[in-house]
Amino acid sequence: MTNKQIHRIAINTGGGDAPGLNAVIRAAVLSAERRDWEVLGIHHGYAGLLDTSKIMTLDHGTVRGITHLGGTILGTANKGNPFEMPMKLPDGSETVVNRSILETIHRSLVTQLAAMFVMVALLLFGGASIKHFIGVLFVGLLSGTYSSIFTAVPLLVEWEGRASTA
Repeated sequence: MTNKQIHRIAINTGGGDAPGLNAVIRAAVLSAERRDWEVLGIHHGYAGLLDTSKIMTLDHGTVRGITHLGGTILGTANKGNPFEMPMKLPDGSETVVNRSILETIHRSLVTQLAAMFVMVALLLFGGASIKHFIGVLFVGLLSGTYSSIFTAVPLLVEWEGRASTA
């Protein structure tokens, strides 16, 4: 088995827009180019992973002058109210997909709060060397909780829509 290094990364903005997101995309592209890596941009969040026509190459030219633009040049998976996601049924009628979020949101939030208590305890009683690690864990915990709650239903709706047309 050879040890082949991969020199391609993809950028996907799966949640809602955030201030400075275009600057982060630009910085990632320019850093990757300095390492001779190819960078792919995935449009419209996780839905772009299901449609290869929504994947584009990002380079110095495509990210020039984007830092002052609002939103994200790649689009977002945020399609409105995540608690009421419309879904077409095979017979052509529409229904609202919200049951799973409403049933699981309390468990997700309780899990996040329990993990946060542990991180606060580590932050208060742990050594100086662990403080930066706790910061990274905190960001990961927040983004993971957001992602699991607010992008699961749009992804389900996209998959169900593709399954019904296939």
